[in-house]
Amino acid sequence: LKSDPRVAARLDKARREFAVDESYQRKDSAHFTFRYEESGSLPERLTASLRDYLEEEYADLCDRFQFVPPAPIVVILYPSRAFQEVTREPASVSGLFDGKIRIPLGGVKSLNPPLRAVLVHELTHAFVAGKSGGNAPRWLQEGLAQLVEGRSLSAAEERALARDLAASEGKSWYESFSYPSSLSFTRYLSERYPFQIFVEVLDRMKSGQSAEDALKESTRDDFAELQKGWIDQLVRQFAEAR
Repeated sequence: LKSDPRVAARLDKARREFAVDESYQRKDSAHFTFRYEESGSLPERLTASLRDYLEEEYADLCDRFQFVPPAPIVVILYPSRAFQEVTREPASVSGLFDGKIRIPLGGVKSLNPPLRAVLVHELTHAFVAGKSGGNAPRWLQEGLAQLVEGRSLSAAEERALARDLAASEGKSWYESFSYPSSLSFTRYLSERYPFQIFVEVLDRMKSGQSAEDALKESTRDDFAELQKGWIDQLVRQFAEAR
């Protein structure tokens, strides 16, 4: 009933999505609803492999996060150009979770390791969002998704991150988000505490606590001290290395 830029943006995206996938076929599995072109552009063997793999990872993530999503997760498989038309993301983006898992599959013929990594990364986003009630900050969302995916940082990435942090003069690293910093800090927490800590933190955020307060209550360590410990370790290992 009134002008709202956020509502307008969501309507615009819904119109783009409907224009692209109106004719997509739908197939359901135990915990997912898949949508993709009816034209046969995706081999049936590939879509079956995707379904089986996601169902396996779903069971694993239910155990890890002690959470069962309340509804089937929608997975939309796009040709690359259609993915960009709907999401307005650059060609370099290999997957997206915005309440639905969206994957561009242009040219992919088999369930290869890079595709497996993208699928479990985006599926982790769905679990983190659901477990936290949508309240997990981006650094924790991306940190956990990369951690579960099994991504690692190269020595060059860690050196660059350490030097940036050493030169930051106390400025908050998570206000200017980066994938390497979110993975590095989340990995630091995972090495210091059991994974159960993340489960507790997400539960606390669902009840309205901030990530900082939830971490402090779960770990008994101040968030600022956790950041300092991580930065000091990283700088000592990489920025000061010769």
